[in-house]
Amino acid sequence: MNIPTAEEFYRLSPEWGNAGKEVHRKMIEFAKLHVKEALKRAYRNQGMSWTNSKDEEVKLDLFMRNSYPLDNIK
Repeated sequence: MNIPTAEEFYRLSPEWGNAGKEVHRKMIEFAKLHVKEALKRAYRNQGMSWTNSKDEEVKLDLFMRNSYPLDNIK
């Protein structure tokens, strides 16, 4: 799985112009806040099941949506 680093994401977004290292630093800080919260929620929700599906992708999708909705990232 190749998720871009904050620096790579910044480089792939030329429309941001020359915002500099501050944007890069803030992106990392922002991501860490959300990852920590997502991990806390996933830990609290472990063992919960929202489906009887045998399909691992369905189970993973439901787990992720119920653990930490992407709507929390704005």
